[in-house]
Amino acid sequence: FDSLIKSLLYIIEDIDAQMQNSQDTLKNFTINEMHCIDYIKNAKNPNVTKLSKALNITRGGISRLIKKLVNKGALQTYTNETNRKEIYYKLTSIGKKVFDIHKKMHHAYHKKDAQFFKQFSKKDIETAN
Repeated sequence: FDSLIKSLLYIIEDIDAQMQNSQDTLKNFTINEMHCIDYIKNAKNPNVTKLSKALNITRGGISRLIKKLVNKGALQTYTNETNRKEIYYKLTSIGKKVFDIHKKMHHAYHKKDAQFFKQFSKKDIETAN
């Protein structure tokens, strides 16, 4: 019985440590930066114009956002062989880590919301709308 309790405490401590590491990683990134990282991860050849349209931020705003993300080590730039003039962006290992943590956060929030709404009937929800 004691060994079972020790094992459970070890698991809880490990989960706490992982959550703390996740929070430490994300505390240096704004919501807009995380959403920019999310878009870059999922888009083909993301550039300033595509990011601007997708995130509804001016191209100047995206340029500043990108510069911050490059300085934080989350993004790197590249050019296409056919068009060396256009600059594209991809995630570094730091950017991928932020993406993964952000994705897990969204999943946890959706799960929590789903649990909350289970207490209401469809009729209750329709009435609220």
